[in-house]
Amino acid sequence: MIESLFFIDIDNIYKYLRTPKKHRSAAKYRNFRKLTYRDLSNLLEKYRKQYYKGHRCEPLVKQLNLDLIVGKAAELELLVSNIRKRHIELNL
Repeated sequence: MIESLFFIDIDNIYKYLRTPKKHRSAAKYRNFRKLTYRDLSNLLEKYRKQYYKGHRCEPLVKQLNLDLIVGKAAELELLVSNIRKRHIELNL
């Protein structure tokens, strides 16, 4: 599930992979809700990288524009909003 949301920021995935612009096919990945962990793994393998779940994917995640992803994924926007509310409540 979370891997499909990474495709919202396909441009930064390609930057992470150092893919030349002429070899990028961002349109192929625009329908992110139909994509899976396997699609991300296959893309990374194409450029001699591997995707690992958990802390080992940190370099990839650091490259992503998380504000863009949260803004386009309603489920994450709600989650982040609830976390911020809870944080404010705890600090009062």
